[in-house]
Amino acid sequence: MSANASSLSDGEAGELALHRFLHRLIGDLEQARDVDRLLSFSLRSAQAFLGAPHVCLAAAAPGESQVHLRWSAPREAEWDAALLTEFLLGRNPSTPRDTIMAPLRRRHRNWGILALRRPDGRFSRAESRALARIADVLSQRVHFADRERILDVRTRIDRKIMQQLDPKDLVYHLLDGLRSLTQYDHSSAVLMGDDDGRELVLTAEQIAVVKLKSRRIGLTLPLDDELRRLLTAGVVYGFDRAGDEWRVWHGGDAFPLARLLDYRRGATDADDAPREGALLCAPLAVRGRVLGVLKVAGRHAGTFGPYEAELMQRFMPDASVAIQNAQSMQALRSRILQAERKHVLADLARGVSHDLNNALGSMLPLVQQMREDVAAGRIDARAFAADLAQIEESLQVCRRVFGASRAASSPSRSSRCPNRTAP
Repeated sequence: MSANASSLSDGEAGELALHRFLHRLIGDLEQARDVDRLLSFSLRSAQAFLGAPHVCLAAAAPGESQVHLRWSAPREAEWDAALLTEFLLGRNPSTPRDTIMAPLRRRHRNWGILALRRPDGRFSRAESRALARIADVLSQRVHFADRERILDVRTRIDRKIMQQLDPKDLVYHLLDGLRSLTQYDHSSAVLMGDDDGRELVLTAEQIAVVKLKSRRIGLTLPLDDELRRLLTAGVVYGFDRAGDEWRVWHGGDAFPLARLLDYRRGATDADDAPREGALLCAPLAVRGRVLGVLKVAGRHAGTFGPYEAELMQRFMPDASVAIQNAQSMQALRSRILQAERKHVLADLARGVSHDLNNALGSMLPLVQQMREDVAAGRIDARAFAADLAQIEESLQVCRRVFGASRAASSPSRSSRCPNRTAP
């Protein structure tokens, strides 16, 4: 037991020692941005302050109730996973006297456990309260680090918007931002609406659960009036899988939308990702027009909560404006390119017309002269051969011009990209 731990039971002196420790810890963590480093430093500091030989951090993966050790000192120390899980679930388990624990909160819910142990000793109530206050400080610092990461992501997205990227490039930057914000463990996708609002097209998809490139790009999902109403309501929808059905926990009754986005149902491809256990859907709409949908998926039900839904809700306006601006810029570029193409084609047509006129114009006098020579009986084999060679050269010019025109008018096979329709 350290001197600090001994003084904790000494009324005002113990409170002063704890206050000094927390003040120093907050100062050390003020500039911390990496959550893992922040936690490991804090655990070592708490271990030294409270004089505990064993310390660990246990946390549950999103959507799972069983906790797993994330950090332990010493590494070979064994911990009761069942005890830690019961404590995280708030079931008030019977705790050994040589162990104290405190919950860590992240994203507005209990996320992990900070535990200390003295194999040959026990902890006082004052030490247990001190650990709870240390855990509160850690939870606050983790929250600040998460908030800074959110600001960094939004700044990067704003920078990409200013760069006027193509829509396809922009949506992949949006998906990268969503990965950092929501920390999903299955996949994310962007589905873009067509001009008529009759269907969604899977434009981009990133799969985290398996390291595979999506084979569903180009998949089309039909929209009806009910789906268009849901997609223009301006709310984020949250779903958890319950067997073969979906349970809506955020955004209201939107089962048709969950079924629409569950396009992996019935998948039999060996290299396809497994079905999602949780979905977050953020519709992107401007003035009643469906621009598209941001979809984030987790492996297990309960992966996402109100915190992630609020993040998506705050992310929707920026994403809508970004995609709308990117589409507008692409349409403007297309119109400019089309105008330039028409101008080039007009110049080309004038050049082709000039070449054809020259070629045909040079042949006509030669043919007329040859007919006159034949009629008058003045046949000169050498002169005829020279005239025919010149006529042949002019015909070759015409042939090349017509061949190039025919090739330019034929659609390129490589540009054909058939869409797939959802079953």
